[in-house]
Amino acid sequence: MSIPQEKKLRRCEVGGLPLIEHIIRQLRLREVLADELNLSGREQISSADVLVLLVTNMAMARDPLYELADWAETMDVRSPGSRGRPKARLTDDRFGRALDKLYTADRASLQTRAFIETVRAAPVPKKSIWAPPQNLWVGNGIGVSKNEAWGTGK
Repeated sequence: MSIPQEKKLRRCEVGGLPLIEHIIRQLRLREVLADELNLSGREQISSADVLVLLVTNMAMARDPLYELADWAETMDVRSPGSRGRPKARLTDDRFGRALDKLYTADRASLQTRAFIETVRAAPVPKKSIWAPPQNLWVGNGIGVSKNEAWGTGK
């Protein structure tokens, strides 16, 4: 006579995951990170995916690095837009290596690509975008002059 295996209930969190995944897809954040980080392809989990997981955590929970693996285990991977649970183990070392790659990347190119994808995803009227020589400013034109936006209003 065999003993039946115990069934365990597993509580998973959905929270804002579908909304955050939708925004990440619209901004093409994974693709931008993958292109700009010069990934080797030898990783079990792409650094771009790990960084997207970090962004998701910052938007939903703000856990420290050493607790991120436990947090990722509580996410419901069946939610719409989710890429599923990674097969490799998530550790704080993996998150640290992804952050190191982000640190060594060309941040100017990365920020420019992220800005361009943001403008493509949520079109802003052209009159709301202007570029002084050193910076680029996007405004909605609601009660703020260009001088006030830079703190030089008189």
